[in-house]
Amino acid sequence: MGAGDQFACMSVVAVFSLALIVTSSLFAESRAAKNLAMPAVQQVRAPR
Repeated sequence: MGAGDQFACMSVVAVFSLALIVTSSLFAESRAAKNLAMPAVQQVRAPR
């Protein structure tokens, strides 16, 4: 493997790991938002 091949492989791995981190953080945020929103919706519906 030449230096160019190593650099290309490293960049591909970096992009893949970055995409994985972004998607996992977005998924965690959406789950946290749903967990926060559910009790609020139940509280709004409860007094009626």
